[in-house]
Amino acid sequence: MSSIGTFPLQELIFDIKRISEEIGIEVNDLFHVLESTISQVCISAYGGNLDLSVSVNRDDGTIKLFKNMTVVDDDLPNKKIEPEDDYILEKNFGDELAIGESEVPLIFDFYKHITLKEAGKENKDISIGQVLSEDIPLPTFTRHSSMQARQILMQRIKMLQKDKQFAEFNGKVGEIVSGTVKRIEYGNVWVELTPHIEAMLRRDEMIARESFRPGERISSLVIDVNKNVSGPSILLSRTHPKFMERLFAMEVPEVYEGIVQIKSIAREPGSHAKISVISQDDYLDPVGVLVGMKGVRINSIVNELQGEKIDVIVWSEDPAMFIAQAIQPAKVQKIILDEENQKAEVVVAEDQQSIAIGRKGQNVRLASQLTGWKVDIISEHDEAERFQKDIKEKVALFVEALDIDDVIARLLYTEGFRSVKDLVDVTIEEFSVIEGFSQELAEEIQQRATTFIAEKQKAFVDKAVKLGIKDDLIKFDKLNHKQILTLAENEVFSIQDLADLATDELLEIFPDEEISAKFAEDVILECRTILGMIEIEEGENIEEDNSTNDRQF
Repeated sequence: MSSIGTFPLQELIFDIKRISEEIGIEVNDLFHVLESTISQVCISAYGGNLDLSVSVNRDDGTIKLFKNMTVVDDDLPNKKIEPEDDYILEKNFGDELAIGESEVPLIFDFYKHITLKEAGKENKDISIGQVLSEDIPLPTFTRHSSMQARQILMQRIKMLQKDKQFAEFNGKVGEIVSGTVKRIEYGNVWVELTPHIEAMLRRDEMIARESFRPGERISSLVIDVNKNVSGPSILLSRTHPKFMERLFAMEVPEVYEGIVQIKSIAREPGSHAKISVISQDDYLDPVGVLVGMKGVRINSIVNELQGEKIDVIVWSEDPAMFIAQAIQPAKVQKIILDEENQKAEVVVAEDQQSIAIGRKGQNVRLASQLTGWKVDIISEHDEAERFQKDIKEKVALFVEALDIDDVIARLLYTEGFRSVKDLVDVTIEEFSVIEGFSQELAEEIQQRATTFIAEKQKAFVDKAVKLGIKDDLIKFDKLNHKQILTLAENEVFSIQDLADLATDELLEIFPDEEISAKFAEDVILECRTILGMIEIEEGENIEEDNSTNDRQF
């Protein structure tokens, strides 16, 4: 019987087949590891820079050892190296060849290469680049070599097992796994998923007030997998929104099949959650599908989540309708959207305000998370007061700027004009349709508006020049006059100065002003484009902010 030292190969092959069954790795993969191990030990035994390969018969354990040599050009051995690199190589375990001086680095290796001429003695059809494999006898292994072979083999099998485990669980990120609680350390729960594989459920990834005991079954979401010396490091979560989504997919066939789609989830784990859904089948009620008959489907998920209350709403591409649904159970009177900054003001009756906000602001907070909009709740009374204040301010502006009476100013506001600039931008025909406005009155008001803007523009330019603001920033129409003067107060005097700012720095200059991060980023991007620092692809635009040049006056 063939053997490595004192270790019988038949017994080794039996062990490999047993190990394959135990750790779930293909027998053929383990044999490849065995062949690689024997090859490494043989190279060590023979010495030198040999290219050896091993073939082990899967049935009887017979080992065949091959020396592999690549066929190279006949002139290659004659290439010489620098004097300081002179050395002697052994050819075929005995023949010697001295290498002399030359400008060309040596690339011929007698251990791995054979010339075309020499290879052709055995086979006339051989060509450059082919690899010749020659049977060579197995070296005699010592007891130390046998132990080394077994040690290397076991190490490689462990590495193969770890790689397989990592690949298996790395592919399960975002999926639910079940296991048994093994132990609890400092509030963190260690879960045995399979024999020899444990995952950690950190305390901050557990639902509030829930506790587990060793031996208890637990389901969690795989959120991260990392390679470790001891095997894959697996992190679990029961608080992640995806955990709820996967629970519904397991409980509701229509969700699993994609007939009902979960669009978004907002959770405060263990307390309250909101989930938006949409049906691909017009005749199927997505809310009813998730709730189930007498709430049987959703109740099983609520029980799994330690009694977490779940509101299921219908998703809508209309943001106002979606927000109105998300703020339930409060009844909405009106929604005012600021699409530029993704903000929404929800107007509710006085008796609905506390319901809309929820305990400690929970309801409105979840609605914001669910919709992706910043939602503010205001009462009808507050909204009416603000509306009256806005009317008063805009009417006063029209009266002062245009020298008109209060009645005409209110009429302009009623028709939708909110700034003096709005009056300049319309045609006389659009003015004339206002009840009680003649063409002469329309022309006079527009002329006064034009004069007012020109005077304000001149005053702004004069002040800007005095402050040292450069002409390119004065003419920059993405910011209004007030904002440009504020920049100067913060030592930003030119487009170059503005381009050198980071988004956060620009936002800090306007702490009390409604400038969004997106708008600030786009302003800086525009400045850098003007200076040729970057290029904007065709079709890209800087979005207008409702606090900028359309609110100059």
